[in-house]
Amino acid sequence: MTMQQVQITAQPMTTPHLSGVEIAPLTHDEAMQMSTEELRRFQALVGSLSDADWSQPTACDLWTVKDIVAHQAAHVRGFTSLGSFLGQLSPGLLRPYLKQGMSMLDAWNQSQVDLRRDATPAQLIAEINDHATASLRGRDRIPAFVRGITLPAPGLDQPRSMGYVFDLIYTRDMWMHRMDICVATGRDMPMDSDHDQRMISLIVRDLAEKAVKGLNGGAALINLPGPAGGRYRIGSDAQPQATLKLDVPSFGLLTSGREKAANLLTDSRLHISGDLAFGRIVLDFCENRVLY
Repeated sequence: MTMQQVQITAQPMTTPHLSGVEIAPLTHDEAMQMSTEELRRFQALVGSLSDADWSQPTACDLWTVKDIVAHQAAHVRGFTSLGSFLGQLSPGLLRPYLKQGMSMLDAWNQSQVDLRRDATPAQLIAEINDHATASLRGRDRIPAFVRGITLPAPGLDQPRSMGYVFDLIYTRDMWMHRMDICVATGRDMPMDSDHDQRMISLIVRDLAEKAVKGLNGGAALINLPGPAGGRYRIGSDAQPQATLKLDVPSFGLLTSGREKAANLLTDSRLHISGDLAFGRIVLDFCENRVLY
């Protein structure tokens, strides 16, 4: 699709939609159900990988499929006990990475990947499978007062509660990395109207909260076709000025920063209708806007 092919629609857009800021927040009980299901799906995917799949490059800079699995193995292992979690944050372990200019979060992630550099795919799969139950139990047992603590932290987009990070971001991270693996290995990632749709709606919710001020009084519709998608308004309560229609995987890639807005402008995955200029503003706003 070229810029000239983007449709401009003058008529008011009255198609039913849901305001992104009205999407129900995630509860802890729901979070644990989603975490359990996402871990099950991730285990099934990595268990199906061929020998050649593990060395494929991914959208994550410097990481292969194997590195992503190592990253997730560290996350699973970290929740098995307080000692395991805090051990991953050892100053001595992180110091060399921090000296290279990495953020605290990047240092944490990369150090754990490097610790598993010599692990075989079978060993990484076993680490995840062997600790899955204990990891989920550990996350579920984090006290409410700990989950309620809100602090600014390196790598976060804004001050966030520990519950937001533990309940939502860890699961969203695994979901997005599952997509990374599917893209890297040429697989289609199955999307359903239950687990995946809820995952997407929570991404839209975070995006919509930022768009209230970020779009400077404007409003737009995000149209995500398919069982995991939906039609959502972001921005103000005003009449939407533009509609951005794109597939769910592309929306995830865009909002996580894996896909550039400029690339989508010349790609058939995106269709903008309404005010084209404002639609481009919204597209740029969406790029790398949500914490994963």
